[in-house]
Order: sequence, then structure tokens, then C-alpha cells
Amino acid sequence: MGVGAAYASIIELLKDNQRVFPRVEKVFFFVGDQAMQSCRSDTGDELLHWYYRNSMVYVAQSHHIWEYTEKKKPKKRFGNLVKSENDDMQGMLAHHKDEIVEMMKEATGGWEEPAEDSGEKQNGGGGDSEDELVGEKKMADPLQSPIRLPPMGNFALSPSRNNGARTGSPSRGR
Repeated sequence: MGVGAAYASIIELLKDNQRVFPRVEKVFFFVGDQAMQSCRSDTGDELLHWYYRNSMVYVAQSHHIWEYTEKKKPKKRFGNLVKSENDDMQGMLAHHKDEIVEMMKEATGGWEEPAEDSGEKQNGGGGDSEDELVGEKKMADPLQSPIRLPPMGNFALSPSRNNGARTGSPSRGR
């Protein structure tokens, strides 16, 4: 999800690293008065088609792109544009929150693991329902999620251009 200036940074990440977009289900962007960013790769059209299918770009009601779209259909390289009823970022986020949460639930629907049968089998049918046990878990640690979170992908750091600073060897030119 990219809000405001983060929108352009995420577009650049998608364009610069072809390994990123196949691992991402959906991207959500909120654009206020920023310039629209094209998500088109120089190497092929795969990113362009993926971006149009998997993006939701919520654009402020007063953005200049809507003047253009009155005359012509918006280009796919800008993503799946949605005209927001609001102009300010806080209003846009609040207005589209439920819609985005529903899309995220659909995209992550199969990621939950079934609850372990710790209730009846370990207690010998002691009468505690699974819902009561989950409720007890929530009360025991309110910061822990009652379900397993979806996989987030693999993240790695690129090698530093100045490896000397990390390894302790002197850098050139000093």
C-alpha cells in the first residue's frame, strides 16, 4: 500500500525489480495531488498487464487526471483508477478502508491454518468449546493474533557498494 509520496516509490520498486511483482497479490495506492506514475517496464508488457489487473489506485476527486479521462479512457499503465469522493488523504483512507479490507480478505482467504484440536481431545471432552479456548488465548496475550499470519515473502539486502565499511577493511581513496 502506498499513500502519497510512497506511491511513486513502490511503482519504481515494481519497475526496477522484476522479481517483486509476481510475489504480490494486490497493490493499493492513494494519490492526492501527486503526478500519476506509469508502471511500464522497458523489457516487456508482463508488468503492465499485471499492474492493471492487480492495482487499485484511489485518486482524489480534484486530481487533474479526471479532466483527461472525460475525453479519453485512462491508459492501463496508470493502473486500475478509482475516483475517490474525497480530496484529502485522511478522508480517502477512511472512505475506502472497508473496501480494501474486503479485497485483502479475499486475497488471503486460504492462508489460515485450521485450529488445532487441543480443546476436546486434550481435555477429554471437558466442555470447553473451541471458541472459548480462542477467547482465552486472546485474553492471555492480547498482542498475539488468533490465526497464523500469511507468508510475507523473502526479503534480502543487496550487497553494499562500500563493503569496506562492513568488513573493517580500509576503503579506497583515504
